Amino acid sequence: MNLQNYRFKGAHRLNPLYCGAIALSVIISSAFFLSKFPKGHVLDFAHFMSDTGNVLFLVCGYLALIIAAIAIKNWRNLMLAFTVLIIVTFFVQLIKHFDLGAIAMRPCGGGEGFPSGHTAGAIALAFLLSLRFSKATVIWYTWAGAIAWSRVQANAHYPFQVAAGAVFGLLTAYLLVNMFSKQPRSPAGGPGRQESTAAEAAKTLNRQ
Repeated sequence: MNLQNYRFKGAHRLNPLYCGAIALSVIISSAFFLSKFPKGHVLDFAHFMSDTGNVLFLVCGYLALIIAAIAIKNWRNLMLAFTVLIIVTFFVQLIKHFDLGAIAMRPCGGGEGFPSGHTAGAIALAFLLSLRFSKATVIWYTWAGAIAWSRVQANAHYPFQVAAGAVFGLLTAYLLVNMFSKQPRSPAGGPGRQESTAAEAAKTLNRQ
């Protein structure tokens, strides 16, 4: 899929999927490195990002996507935002209910640690935000990366569980965007009006 077909007017050419892949690499490496840091203020910040920071990112991020979609009456974008949120949440929780043995064990004790739901949700949202508000792509992935790091630093997940959540969130969001971009929109200019799927998706998402 060419993400340029799903880009909004004014977006620069930095591919959000490539940014996500780079972010995953940074998250994985930093999770191992920063988990060795001393406690204290670092741990306090980790708990803040894991709890308050995560809630703020999800609420403000999805609210921004919803408002932006309603403002231009782009119901496809609105449906996409809700679909990504629901699908990522549902399947993460579904996976957690399987008996995965040792890979689901948390470092703090207990199970249902695979994959990291916080990370999956944050990375998926960062991908959507990077499509809609692409000039702030670095900010979205930095925030999501901080949430992912915090889950390791707060002793809630092992690094591989966070990495799995990041991969799952990114791929799920990408596939859903791909699916939505290929859906033909109902003709608005008369029964004889037909356009190609790619052109229709680009026109819809670039409309202001």
